[in-house]
This record gives sequence, structure tokens and C-alpha cells, in this order.
Amino acid sequence: MCHDRRRRAQGSGFDLKSKGEFFTALCQRYLSGHLAANDYICEFEALYIAAEISLSEREYLVFDGIHTSNDRFEPSSKIRRTDNYLIDEPELRRLIEKGVRTLAA
Repeated sequence: MCHDRRRRAQGSGFDLKSKGEFFTALCQRYLSGHLAANDYICEFEALYIAAEISLSEREYLVFDGIHTSNDRFEPSSKIRRTDNYLIDEPELRRLIEKGVRTLAA
């Protein structure tokens, strides 16, 4: 499923001029409950790959941290118990909120 979105994002004419605003809005859509965690992560990852080289340094630092948090997300508590590096959805939300607040400051 994520791979299909990545292909669509690469050819979608994604506006890199407003990339920081777009990623912030995407994070806000997830935080407000309009996107499920897996859908949010698929969309974020596909677009992040297309945009990461053109982000400002400040945006890159914040969104790279969110990207890392997305990679660490594991919905299964059984799997999370085997690896302390993995995080649950409340921790994912906390880290995304922290990044969005950093950009808003």
C-alpha cells in the first residue's frame, strides 16, 4: 500500500515551495484524528522522500525527527515488548506534536 502512494507522490506535481507547510498540515491531520497512523505514515514517507533535499535546515531537522519517529512506530504491543527502540501510538503523537510546536515557534 505505501509503495503505491510513493509512486503517485513522485509524479503528482507535489509543490515543494510549500513543503514545510504541507508536512505541518499532514501532521495536524493525523493529530486531529483525520488520518489513521498507518495511512499518515505512508503518506508522510512517500512525500518526505520526494521533498527532503529541498527542505530548509530547520524544517529538515524537525521533519527528519518525525521521519525517525514514524520508522520507530509499531502498533503491536507484543512486538514492541521485544524491542525498546519501538514506540506506540501515544508516543508517536507526542513526538509529532513536539515537532509541529517547534516549527510554529
